[in-house]
Amino acid sequence: AGKKSLTPEQQRSYVLYLRARATFEKDAQTYWSAVDERREGRRRKRSMGQPFTKDDYVLEHPPKYPGPSLPPDVAKYVHY
Repeated sequence: AGKKSLTPEQQRSYVLYLRARATFEKDAQTYWSAVDERREGRRRKRSMGQPFTKDDYVLEHPPKYPGPSLPPDVAKYVHY
């Protein structure tokens, strides 16, 4: 089977998707790093018999990917 190239419009959609995903992944990494740091802090407190406070937790929910989604006509040609 021949290899199909993305049309210019599909390429634009793909680039927009990649940029949005990269921004989201950076935000998600920041969030999960904070969760890991707080968890480690609670472990230390637990080992010393200290009580936890609300500051020992990340109180926000994790970020959700706001889009755009990868169009199906592009997804079938892009492999991760």
